Amino acid sequence: MFLCYRFGRKRPLITYFLMASIFMVGAGSLPLVTSAPWTPLVSSGLAVAGKFAMGGLFSVIFLYTSELYPTIVRFVSECLEGILTSLGTRLVYGKLCGYMYILYTHSFSLVYSEDV
Repeated sequence: MFLCYRFGRKRPLITYFLMASIFMVGAGSLPLVTSAPWTPLVSSGLAVAGKFAMGGLFSVIFLYTSELYPTIVRFVSECLEGILTSLGTRLVYGKLCGYMYILYTHSFSLVYSEDV
């Protein structure tokens, strides 16, 4: 919030976009470039820094877009976003838990079978 009051909304938005993209691309491409023993530690650090930058980015995006749209459009879109997010997480985690249970039961019987 302090950055938005100090520099406006556009500069922190661009800065967070750049920081998040550099950190995330670095975290994903570093293990492909080198196989040093410190690679997982640095890659994890870049991923955490990218996640912090994404958190700042989403808060600035929320402040920035609140001035672009009229109140009724903003209200309806935020309500729709909340409904779709809740529905999506329930569908995805429901399917994911079902698939993981099937995978667990099959892998458990393969690992601990008495035929071996």
